[in-house]
Amino acid sequence: MVLTATVAGLAPYQGPFGQAEANHLLRRTTFAVTQSRVNEAIDKGLQGSINQLFTASTFGTPINVDTTEDPNVPIGQTWITAPYLSDFNVNGYRTRSLRAFMMKTLMNGGFNISSRMLLFWHNHFAALGNIDKRSVYNYYKLLYDFNSGNFKELVKRMTIEPSMLKFLNGNLSKEGNPNENYARELLELFTLGKGDQVASGDYTTYTEDDIRAIANALTGWQTRYFNQIDPTLQPEAYFNANRHDSSPRQLSHRFDNTMLSVDGADAYKEVVDTIFEHPLAAHYICRKLYRWFVFYEISSDVETNVITPMARALVDNDFEIEPVIRLLLNSEHFFDVQHRGALIKNPIDYIADSTFGLGFETSSDPLVEQEFYVKLNAEASEQLLPFDNPPSVAGYPAWHQAPQYNRIWINAATLSSKTSFAADITGRGLYFNMGDRARPDFIDFIAGFDNPTDPNDLIDELGLRIIGEPLATAQVDALKEILIPGLPDFEWTVEYSEYLNDPDDMDMREAVGRKLDAVVSALLNSPEFHLY
Repeated sequence: MVLTATVAGLAPYQGPFGQAEANHLLRRTTFAVTQSRVNEAIDKGLQGSINQLFTASTFGTPINVDTTEDPNVPIGQTWITAPYLSDFNVNGYRTRSLRAFMMKTLMNGGFNISSRMLLFWHNHFAALGNIDKRSVYNYYKLLYDFNSGNFKELVKRMTIEPSMLKFLNGNLSKEGNPNENYARELLELFTLGKGDQVASGDYTTYTEDDIRAIANALTGWQTRYFNQIDPTLQPEAYFNANRHDSSPRQLSHRFDNTMLSVDGADAYKEVVDTIFEHPLAAHYICRKLYRWFVFYEISSDVETNVITPMARALVDNDFEIEPVIRLLLNSEHFFDVQHRGALIKNPIDYIADSTFGLGFETSSDPLVEQEFYVKLNAEASEQLLPFDNPPSVAGYPAWHQAPQYNRIWINAATLSSKTSFAADITGRGLYFNMGDRARPDFIDFIAGFDNPTDPNDLIDELGLRIIGEPLATAQVDALKEILIPGLPDFEWTVEYSEYLNDPDDMDMREAVGRKLDAVVSALLNSPEFHLY
């Protein structure tokens, strides 16, 4: 795949690639950034880091860890193709298993863009509902496997994806009674955007007549084998020619009055190909990618110098997403200092940075590990990102609702939830599963620091690892007052050195640990920690 667009706004970045730049790149493309990953990025350089982000990755499988009542799925085995039961509701344990698996997939994506793109596509093609969890898993896998692939092909696959068909009632659409839900969202949310209204039923991107014509073309697709107890039957979509409307279908002037000529099972492919010939199709998804990776506001200059060349590159690469993201991440525009720390963390980022970014380690017990990730899923829901239950087909408001956009992540309720979460992390620990508790050990966390015996160096490195940017002098002074209130620097040096000389002294370890807890707590509650 060859990049074909390099203009002023997307000129290749030629500046340094050190701590700050690696942090910025990784925080926008991965989750739970650690110093070891930042060091790895610096060693690889910008081009090597971008190449690493796009290395192939594999989507795993959720497993059964908590029930013996499903004879088809022994403990430790996956249920993704296992049948339902007539005497036991398997959706309960499979829901918990899938929630934990998806949160684990996001949090442990490593030096790879796949998890970030999984969340992007889940927001873009917001679907699901309370259906067969095997189908839900397949929906997630489709998004993951296509993470930076061909957008046009992904739209085709999504058009006949069983979960999406059920979610937007496409499986009920038939000749004489076409359901317009998917046709409308295909144009308004998935490919073109609604555009400004210029007349009744006529927008700058499509018309109401286009919705009706496309809905007719998509008739005939149905779903079957959901919640089946027969192990040979898996949830699927299929085409029923008897329900398909084969009458002539002409699109409006927004599509140059194109006549859709393909009938039958392949009609949807022609629909998608025709939509992608629209001159604004590439611009729409490029704006969403820009808001995802750079900033939520798009000025006229950005539209001209960044979005337009991104869209040109997308078309020139036949709607392959990877070359466009590479173009953006490699640009001067992406690394402009005004874009660093300019976005409010979404709940997944906030939770990842508060846990695995601070050295969290999960239990080796599969059931305890599952319940920990279920807890993180619940925390994300409290902070307005219920991962497996998007609020609408438009996705999560913070990624589409102007003019607030990502500022929606912060309000009185979510800030209270974040404060409580941070208090658990640095205090008693994060409780889950009727008594299990998880918290990072900050003594172990600082053990690998360059010079933890010096309070200034210690706080500098804590700030760099937790905030991602160097702390101001006033911030260092305030944090040092928490660490050693009113005392000279050597007091910390002596105390920490005494601990190092006798690490088995639990009283000394506890005293050092409490001071570190207090400093980390202050950092987690700082305004800067909420930004990335």
